[in-house]
Amino acid sequence: MILITGGAYHGKRNYAKQMYPGIDFVEGISCAEETIFACQGMDHFHSYIENRMREGKKLPELLKIVEKLKYENSEIVLITDEIGYGIVPTDAFYRERSRWIRDIRLLQRNGRWNKADQLSF
Repeated sequence: MILITGGAYHGKRNYAKQMYPGIDFVEGISCAEETIFACQGMDHFHSYIENRMREGKKLPELLKIVEKLKYENSEIVLITDEIGYGIVPTDAFYRERSRWIRDIRLLQRNGRWNKADQLSF
């Protein structure tokens, strides 16, 4: 599993296409929940998570999706916008989303996603 993060409109998708030619990327913003387990790459992973949250999923359920992804599609390339930068959103939904995206990055950095072989900023 490869997670590429960075600011919005900073060339993450172009970088991913250069580094991993031939991968077809689906859009996380319009992706059904189960699609992530079959696709090669996903752009806007943060939007995929946001959509699952809007469906009512809480952190334990989101973590189950990530755990399942590790085993069912460990070669996936995920592209996500950097969320937060120390700014705390006033809206509770966006605070929770920011926390969750941050936790994904921490899990990967701390080796909890041991199949991940790269983290890019």
